[in-house]
Amino acid sequence: MRWFLSNEHERETARKRGGATCFVALDIAQVESTLRCGESEATLELLFDQQWAQALVRNALVALHGEYASNGQAETYEVLRSCLNPALETPGYAALAARLGCNENAVKVAVHRMRTRFRNVLRGEVECTVASAQEVEGELAYLRDVLAAGPTSLAAQ
Repeated sequence: MRWFLSNEHERETARKRGGATCFVALDIAQVESTLRCGESEATLELLFDQQWAQALVRNALVALHGEYASNGQAETYEVLRSCLNPALETPGYAALAARLGCNENAVKVAVHRMRTRFRNVLRGEVECTVASAQEVEGELAYLRDVLAAGPTSLAAQ
């Protein structure tokens, strides 16, 4: 019985020291492949900032999809999602209306609402990364500049 109690005590104290923690393996080769040799510090900083901006946009898209799914509108989100990315060529409103089974004006309103909601969700993501609410507008402007600065993989999202 003492051994059992001793083992249980060790397991409990191990959890306190991170015993229940899941470790994530880093693929060093993948990280190093994104850092190309001979690039200037400014280029690497821009690359980092682009990846940061993409992560914020990706998080906002995931949150927006969750909102639509919880409201029973997952299909609407999937059909209209392409309208959020200006880099993608989107079908016309008539084609989107046909896919959703509604009229063109309803699609225009839905796209407007989705863009507005996306903007608000993205603003919330940015608010989590700054020290004060006064910095949000500056960060959003910087985010736009970084995403427009060069080739990004947002078109694939």
